[in-house]
Amino acid sequence: MKLEYIQKAISAFENCIEGDNVQIVPCTLEEVTELEKLLFPPYKLPAAYKEFLLYGGRKMAGLFSMKDFSYSYAKSMLEEHYEEVIDVLQAWEEEEGKDYIDPEIFVLEEYLASNITYFKLTEGENPPVYFWKEGGRGLGDSKVKYKTFSDFLEKMIEIYSDSPHKKYIKKMKGRKD
Repeated sequence: MKLEYIQKAISAFENCIEGDNVQIVPCTLEEVTELEKLLFPPYKLPAAYKEFLLYGGRKMAGLFSMKDFSYSYAKSMLEEHYEEVIDVLQAWEEEEGKDYIDPEIFVLEEYLASNITYFKLTEGENPPVYFWKEGGRGLGDSKVKYKTFSDFLEKMIEIYSDSPHKKYIKKMKGRKD
């Protein structure tokens, strides 16, 4: 598969994984289409995110164990119309009663009801990734954390490759009891 947007991130990922137990499970084209159908028209998934899904959107070794931005997570969030995210934001929104997320927003992950990572479906094929943390007055207080989705993916892979948990697992697998 030719990767236009996420090649650097995937090269870094492939350099940090090792062993026969590493699983990379891509999404099928049908799953990507199914996910896209959950978006409000006329919105479509950006190409960089589709590349990620088609490479390892279901599983990329242990990458999703720290921050779950997998296909399964995205699908469940869209099917539930971002109910969890709305609950988190309602505690901080200035406007009372807003019970929806703007349809241009695609939530990558919500973590412990304290932060939300997302991109906007209107910002190109490799969109910037925004970060919102509790205490802000809704998503309007978000900041661009990564200039592109591919930068976000590279950072998640860098964090994964430096994870003490990953190093511990490697150490335990190599240990002779």
